[in-house]
Amino acid sequence: DVPSRTVHAAFRMVVEVSRKDPASAGKTIVETSAYLRDLREVDREIHRDLSSVVDAMQTTGAFFAPIVLGVTCALYGLLTRAFSSIVVLGLSPVTFLGVVGVYLLLAVAVITYFRVGIAHGRDPIEVRAQLARAWPVSMAVFTAAFLVSELGLS
Repeated sequence: DVPSRTVHAAFRMVVEVSRKDPASAGKTIVETSAYLRDLREVDREIHRDLSSVVDAMQTTGAFFAPIVLGVTCALYGLLTRAFSSIVVLGLSPVTFLGVVGVYLLLAVAVITYFRVGIAHGRDPIEVRAQLARAWPVSMAVFTAAFLVSELGLS
């Protein structure tokens, strides 16, 4: 179950050695077994060490980024209204909100892609499943943060 070219090459070598000399094949099998055991232990340690990073990525995509972006959109609207007589900004507050919303969707997609890649490997079905969960949550938090900030700033 190890997706490694090195391991596959080692197994091919074991098969070739076993055809020539059974004693050498036995020794090679024992050494390969020890190598795979060590490899699994390294894999477990990496997953354990990266679990906090994966959790931080999930929290950022689901809560921190949407809250910051929601407040940013509310502040942009406030600044647009307050300084409309002095400065004309390039985007209307509604357009800015839409652009930031699209940015949030893309940021959550990137975060989810890498988070799933770290935790589960490159599994496109798992990425889609996690996106189906992450996008509604992040957009709900974004909308709530924007509305609360808009009410608080007005």
